[in-house]
Amino acid sequence: MKPVITKNISVDPTHDEVPPAALGRKLRRADDFIKIAVTACDGLLHGDNTDIDATETGLFLGTAFGPMETNFEVLDLILEEGRSSPFLFSHSVFNAAAGYIAEIYNIKGCGQTITDFSWPFLLSLREGCSAINAGRLQRCLILQVETYSPLLEDSRQDLNPHSPAWPMGGVAWLLERSDRVSKGYQVDSLDINSRPAAPEAYLSRVAENRLNDIQLLANDPLSSARELTRYIEKNEPQKLEFCSNADYGTAKLLLHKTL
Repeated sequence: MKPVITKNISVDPTHDEVPPAALGRKLRRADDFIKIAVTACDGLLHGDNTDIDATETGLFLGTAFGPMETNFEVLDLILEEGRSSPFLFSHSVFNAAAGYIAEIYNIKGCGQTITDFSWPFLLSLREGCSAINAGRLQRCLILQVETYSPLLEDSRQDLNPHSPAWPMGGVAWLLERSDRVSKGYQVDSLDINSRPAAPEAYLSRVAENRLNDIQLLANDPLSSARELTRYIEKNEPQKLEFCSNADYGTAKLLLHKTL
């Protein structure tokens, strides 16, 4: 069975309610990374009445920098006071967001966090497609979530003076088996070819992206996933070809709209 994208959402913490009021209590101690991740999933699954067994649903979360600021807060506490907070430390683990999502939405098929500086969203999408193609899952959530730290921003500015700050945010897609859905975007092919690059390449984020006949310039780790999502929502193309070329490799994604 082929994987089909049936829902997608982009979360901007400067405009969206993060987290939604209904989830505020469950996320009262969570950091921004976890809150954005759960908010994105809530946009896909709120009011969902599917009869799919919990063990047939999976989660693949990609990120370039993860809960970076929370990691620094843990280190600061250790250096300054010689101790660590159990809650703060648990939230500094990159897979903590996947744990929150799995608990809140009863996801028992799998929960995987992928860390990569090039295309974390596409790598997560590839894992989800493989799981559905192999018959291991009936549906899965594909995410990329990014939060940053002042230290990272200072390093970026040293390399790229006056460049705009990277915006925090998240993107989520719901991927389902083609025999269970009537419409969406079928994933026809996904090719990712990563290659080693200098650290500066991942901070400057100079990549040439093309969405069908539109040329885009990537400028932050989330931009490719965010622009893909916005393009689908706004244009609803019959076919979509996404290509990206950067110092750290190339990627190509082909989709087509199902009836």
